Amino acid sequence: NRDTGAITTLDGATGNVFGGQTTSPFDGAIPYAIHYSPTLDRLFVIIGEGDIPYRVIAYRPTLNGLVPAGTIDMPQDKPDAGGGIVVNPTTKHILVTHSKLNQVRIYAYDTNTNKFTLLRTRPTGPDPFMLDVNPVTNLVYVGLRQPNVNLGYLQRILDN
Repeated sequence: NRDTGAITTLDGATGNVFGGQTTSPFDGAIPYAIHYSPTLDRLFVIIGEGDIPYRVIAYRPTLNGLVPAGTIDMPQDKPDAGGGIVVNPTTKHILVTHSKLNQVRIYAYDTNTNKFTLLRTRPTGPDPFMLDVNPVTNLVYVGLRQPNVNLGYLQRILDN
């Protein structure tokens, strides 16, 4: 919840909040985007302070709530960016948009050590924001908030 800075665990069957399982990464934290990966059994959250996203935090879900399971800082993004995060279940890469640098950052994540490793960056058109992935083709679809003369509002990049 961007207004409260909280990450809340919901019952998948009822949609009700699990009591006592709401967490906040740190005082003043604002969650920008989340993605749960069944392949990695982790919840990945883009976090910022104020209106500037700059960190990805991994959480391991347990019966007692979310347990922090690693972080990685990114270059500070521009205000109200940080909207795109997705995990490719085929490559197990975490892909994150960076609107200020016009790129998608591709990370590996080790579930044994909870460590992130930046593998590469892929350039995008202006102001990348949303992401989705086709795990069969490893094509990543990048939604741009500003049109590109050649790309329009949608760009494809390869996660390999």
